[in-house]
Order: sequence, then structure tokens, then C-alpha cells
Amino acid sequence: MKHIMKVGLILFVLTALTIIGVGATVALADPSSTQEVEGVLTLINTSVTPPAVTIAPEDGGSAVVLQVPASTVITKTGIGQASLSDLAVNDRIKAVYTVDGANKVAVKLTVSEPLAKNYAFVGTLANITVNTPSIIKIDTKKQAGVPVVVNTETKLHVPGLKTATLANFKVGDRVAVLAAEITPGTYTALHVNLIPGKPVSVQRVGTVSAYVAGTSITVTGKKGEASTFAIDENTKIVLKKGASGVAIGDRVTVTASRNPATDTYSAKAIMVFAAKGKP
Repeated sequence: MKHIMKVGLILFVLTALTIIGVGATVALADPSSTQEVEGVLTLINTSVTPPAVTIAPEDGGSAVVLQVPASTVITKTGIGQASLSDLAVNDRIKAVYTVDGANKVAVKLTVSEPLAKNYAFVGTLANITVNTPSIIKIDTKKQAGVPVVVNTETKLHVPGLKTATLANFKVGDRVAVLAAEITPGTYTALHVNLIPGKPVSVQRVGTVSAYVAGTSITVTGKKGEASTFAIDENTKIVLKKGASGVAIGDRVTVTASRNPATDTYSAKAIMVFAAKGKP
């Protein structure tokens, strides 16, 4: 009898453990339903706990109100990891959330600036403030000091440079800017292009007045104007009849390219002719 009771007890315990195990497995396999909504942020309510946001779905459905606890992961274009205070009404938003009874709880919010009109500005840089984000001011023909935000997503272009930063721009530079109007009168730059202020390529004919091999050459023209060009390993030196090298007084023709970032010229080719009267 005791043996039968012992066996029964063991079977009972095994059955209970099996039920618990199955229940646990079911619980893991069937979490709270996860849903998504994408649209426009229409309200940020920080007067409740936890705070809440209201989203107008892009498909035109009913507004979705989501609780935003401290555990919600928020990212925003141009900022990266963000907080609720970084968000603004009319932002574009994609939310992943769970349903907990009557509440919808945000798990992840991915936010970007509102859809905006793009504007082109061409003018002179009047001011550059490097910060996070940075701000440049542009004097155009129609308006002075147009403020434009430059953030980590702005593409900066400087002829001659593969990668440009704001350090390659200076007040007085001519620029062409494509910007999005986030709110009336508030612009964020998509592209900032430096406009070369002088010819990108030049040719000078004259006499060598200074020369440092592998470093630079200075050429003086007929009217006495001097031009200095950098020399590097890419500079090609061509010796014409009577020339044995580059020397002070030799006649030369220099073809050079301008680096807009530094406003200097580098000699691409130097054609050397012996000085008059030189054997």
C-alpha cells in the first residue's frame, strides 16, 4: 500500500511539473502582442505619469495614444539616442508598442523631422557657429543672415576634398545650400557646397624668381606680378631645349590647380626653358 501511495505521489509531482513547464513554455511563446504604427506626432503629454504621445497614423486610421515609460527606446534623426524633450509636434514617428489591457505602451520610438519643403540659398557665409548642432548664416541677394542648421546628416562638399567639415569653410566663402524648412523660417541644411571663388585651374608664364625643389616655385610675369605654386610628388617638370633643370631666371610655363579649401595652388606641370642668353 505504501508502495502504491509512493508511486502515486511521484506521478502527481511529475504531472504537476509537466503542467508548470508547459505553462511556462506557453507564456514564453505567447508574449503581449507587439504592434506598429507610423505617422505624425500630434501631441506630447508630459502632465501624466508615464508621459504619453498621440500619433495620427499615415493610413488615416484613428489616433493612437501611447504611454512612454522610462524604458522606451527613443531615437531621432540627426540626434541619435534621444529623450521625449527632443521630440516635437509634427515630427514623423514610427512606434513599436505592446498592448497591456486598455493601455498601449511604447517599446521603441523612431522619430525624424517633419516632411518639409526644400529651399536653395546661394550667397556668402556671414557667420559660422560650431556647436551641436552648428549654425551658419548666409547673406543672399534677398535676405541677410539667413540662419541654417548644420547637423551630422548634412553633406558638406568642397572641391578637391573627399571629406569636408565645417572647418574647411570660412566667413566670406561663397556657398550653395539646399535646406529643408522645418518650421516657417527655420531651415536645416541637407547639402552645403563651397563655390570656388577663383578659377580652379590656371596657367602662368614668366621667369623663375624663387625656387625650392620639391616645395614651391615663384613665377614673375612681364608686368611684375608674382605667383607662387606648391610643388609635390605629382608635379611634372618638363625640360625644354637648353634647360638642364629649374634655376632662377629660367623661363617657365606653369599649369596649376587651385585647392578651394586652402585657397592655394599646386603646380601640375612646369615647362622649363633656359634663360635668354644661357647656353
